[in-house]
Amino acid sequence: MTLTGLCSGGIVPNATLEGTTITNLRLAEAFLERGRERLDALAALRQEADFSDIIREARDIVSLCFRGMLRA
Repeated sequence: MTLTGLCSGGIVPNATLEGTTITNLRLAEAFLERGRERLDALAALRQEADFSDIIREARDIVSLCFRGMLRA
């Protein structure tokens, strides 16, 4: 998988991934969807009372959501 349209600061607003245009809005939606999926998985960790993993996973979920909101 190759990504064209890279600049020194990261992905440009309309980069292409294997011929498909990736816009900031689509990236934002993808980040938020990944966050939602991981939030659903967080319930399983709560049932197991695995608190160190709960905190780590929650932090990652917040990070994904922030990245998604910043892209929009």
